Amino acid sequence: MTKEEALLSFADLLEVADVCAPQRHYEMQAELVEQCRSMRRAFVAKMPVRHLFRCEICGLQTGEVLMHFEDPKQQLQVEANRLMWGTPVGHYVDIHKSELHRMLVHGADLSLAFQALLQQATP
Repeated sequence: MTKEEALLSFADLLEVADVCAPQRHYEMQAELVEQCRSMRRAFVAKMPVRHLFRCEICGLQTGEVLMHFEDPKQQLQVEANRLMWGTPVGHYVDIHKSELHRMLVHGADLSLAFQALLQQATP
């Protein structure tokens, strides 16, 4: 499975919440996180941060986003305290959009934790 195919197995909760409840999309995203955990469905939750990133390689400039990838079907690798999206129940990785861009677009090495998460992802 390619990295792109593996990423497709993670439901984009902020996108769904924004379509379903544009006036309260962050609150709805938090509700969807809990639903995905109870259904044991892989997801990505997002939180835009207040600055831009500019790629030094290709010049892309866009808003930075903290992304929380979690797969409740995979065993939790390390004990986690309550994070921005509650307490994870499965393997998770927090990564910034700028890091993901460098890895997927420019071939930077995937972190070991992210590699492990993607390798076990099921569409």
